[in-house]
Amino acid sequence: MILWISPLLFMVMGGEFYQLIKRGERPCIREYLVNITNGLGSFLFDGLVLVFVYQLYSEVFEYRLFDIPNSKISIFLAVFITDFVFYWSHRLGHTLPFFWAIHSVHHQGDHFNLSNAFRQPWFHKVYASFFYMILAFIGIPLDILFVAYTFNVLAQFWVHTTFFRKEICYLSWLFMTPSLHRVHHGKNELYRDRNFGLAFSLWDRLFGSFQKETQKVDYGVSDGFNSFNPLETNLYPLKQFFKNMKTSWREGQLFRYLIGIYSVQSQSDLERGAIRGNHPFCRLSYLIPQFVIIYLLSLFLISNQDLVEKNFGVFTILLGIGVLGELMKGRELILLEGLRLISFGWLVFILDERWLIVYLILNISLILAVTLKTKSTLINNRSR
Repeated sequence: MILWISPLLFMVMGGEFYQLIKRGERPCIREYLVNITNGLGSFLFDGLVLVFVYQLYSEVFEYRLFDIPNSKISIFLAVFITDFVFYWSHRLGHTLPFFWAIHSVHHQGDHFNLSNAFRQPWFHKVYASFFYMILAFIGIPLDILFVAYTFNVLAQFWVHTTFFRKEICYLSWLFMTPSLHRVHHGKNELYRDRNFGLAFSLWDRLFGSFQKETQKVDYGVSDGFNSFNPLETNLYPLKQFFKNMKTSWREGQLFRYLIGIYSVQSQSDLERGAIRGNHPFCRLSYLIPQFVIIYLLSLFLISNQDLVEKNFGVFTILLGIGVLGELMKGRELILLEGLRLISFGWLVFILDERWLIVYLILNISLILAVTLKTKSTLINNRSR
């Protein structure tokens, strides 16, 4: 449902983008694309694993502690219970190194805007599934959980903005606000590991993790890693985690590292995804329509009932996102991009062959347009 209502969220995001420009700021369009594409990848990966999560949920639900009736009061209580359980999930996501390797994707961006709400880890359900089982054991029925969790997720969207510069005093006593969530995304020493609440700030006040915004927020993660490739943003922290496991094993501190009480000093060994090169495929006029195609294909896949086609489509899109991410960094991957276009064309044909001709015309037109534009720019530069 969230994927289907995302056009409305994009419109709100566009309004914020316009206001940022009016303020004199220069939003990074490539980071917007990375954030949104991370969200799409997260939805698609969830589509592969949630079937099994729901089956397990139903199994655990048979051993529930309480029989919760389907009523408005039950939904109200489920909203609070769900937020409470995922407060602890979020807090552990910042405490245990393996969980942080997954969750840190959400914190890598150097800027803070509504697109950050879409920047969700692809492998989040790997550890979040355990917390779903807690909700099943409590006895929250799936249909009530659906409503509660949807509220919880949508409540997190509006807090990812600098549009509200000051604290909304009375609201912040119960709910998470943009000011409080900016603190959570800060890597300042004062702000580190604070404000874990998702929809509500109540839990942070109760469990000692509350912090007001009192100084300018420095966004990002402590090792400074960031990339324009969504595939890299999700895989790099896991690579560092396993490297740190190896180091802590050699130092005889593996268990203490895994439970988060031993720190391994390591430096980022990947580039930050700097833009380089001037190949036509690296141009935003080419890349933005490709991400629109990915979004539309994602909608088709979510609606598709054939599990084999869905699985093939998900992996095709996730790998395609990796290729487009490298193009956003300025890599001239002509062969790989050609293979991606062909595989996406095959996916379009599988899902609905009537759209294949539209896909071909659109991409041929894009390739011709950006190639001619690039050649024209090069000729003009030489003539000067």
